[in-house]
Amino acid sequence: MSASFLVGTFCLFSLAVVRNTYTFFADHDATDVSYASALEAVGHDNKRMLVTPFDISIRYRYDHFPVPWSFTPYNQPTLELLAARFDIGTMMVDDDDSLLRDEADLVNLGFYKDRVLVIGEHKYVVYKRSVQ
Repeated sequence: MSASFLVGTFCLFSLAVVRNTYTFFADHDATDVSYASALEAVGHDNKRMLVTPFDISIRYRYDHFPVPWSFTPYNQPTLELLAARFDIGTMMVDDDDSLLRDEADLVNLGFYKDRVLVIGEHKYVVYKRSVQ
């Protein structure tokens, strides 16, 4: 095999990978824009930390870089660690998330329920936190 054939094959393969990657992300643009619009309506203070499920905030974080951000903690002890270390302004969790089992735990960390946000078929509960 000649070197030029191998280079040509590699170039075609690379172009196909780039095209497929672009198509994948371009297909999700409308969804990301709708999530970003919903987050805009919440009125988050971009100087404070935003806590959301990863996929919900991708476009919003891109549009408002460098907004401090964290994914939603797995459980209450992890949330307590995060809240002790960072100034969380807004937290958005799935309406069936384990963090919502005992709202008193959230209140003890300074959170108050702001609203229920419906995006498509999903419901999220938005909590705000007073400045600590």
